[in-house]
Amino acid sequence: MEPRIIELPPLVLAPNNFYLYYTEDGDITSLTNEKLSEGNYIQVSEKFVIDFLESKKDIKNFKVKISDQVSLEQKQNSIKNNYDFLIIGYSEESKLTITINNTSLNFQLNDFETTFVVKDTRTYSFAIVNQKNLNFVKKVVNFTLKDLVNGVGLDYAFDLKNELLVTKKEFDSYGIINGKKRN
Repeated sequence: MEPRIIELPPLVLAPNNFYLYYTEDGDITSLTNEKLSEGNYIQVSEKFVIDFLESKKDIKNFKVKISDQVSLEQKQNSIKNNYDFLIIGYSEESKLTITINNTSLNFQLNDFETTFVVKDTRTYSFAIVNQKNLNFVKKVVNFTLKDLVNGVGLDYAFDLKNELLVTKKEFDSYGIINGKKRN
């Protein structure tokens, strides 16, 4: 009896998923093929990992930067103090816009790149302060990345003449749109 030959379909392996974990400040803590139960991460492809390893760069010298897209940027060797903040000015061409209406503020992260799977548990803080005395904080609000991507409103009658919005610089650009003058 002649041996029977059975043809099997070609073996197709599922692509490996890797997870790049990072801290609140964007510092990379690990790159693993295991999804952990806690931590901020970006899901990256096996090709990304191979390309990065072939470049012979140390991944610990990079930070995760989330703006309108997700990217890695080389860390700068500068000392950062805890008092860095940004006063948000008027601009309609910004990555993150805050529209001021009569009784509300609407926060929106524009043109966010959605091709990456991102789990980001950080909160982004915004403070409403007195224009003449930035130490006089009237209100502080915190939003997640998901809130900002989807757009989030805050019931607050912002006083254009006497108040400012301040935040830490997390995104490429910020801008206030005066929706009151359009009504």
